[in-house]
Amino acid sequence: MVVTEKSIVAEGVNKYCVEDMARVYGCGISYGEKYVFLQFPVQQNAKQAYRPESYTTAVRIGDEVRNGQAIRYQITLTYDGHVKEAYDIGLDEFGEPDTVTIE
Repeated sequence: MVVTEKSIVAEGVNKYCVEDMARVYGCGISYGEKYVFLQFPVQQNAKQAYRPESYTTAVRIGDEVRNGQAIRYQITLTYDGHVKEAYDIGLDEFGEPDTVTIE
């Protein structure tokens, strides 16, 4: 199973379709890979940067789902909304890969 636009992201009792998250929170492409944002991007302090960047978390379309989990990515957006970089967040506080629940 892989993450698709029709996949369901589960956060506790709340469930969201990936395509709805893309419509509401946005998405971006980096090196041919599509990332769907899991929340609204948070902008860097504009007083500290001439062209402030934004940050958010995302899932990558096409990623493999293992045991109902997919890797969570940290996304950096340029001041004009393009994906500057995307990388997996790494480990959570329990030492496990930081993931998103996918149904």
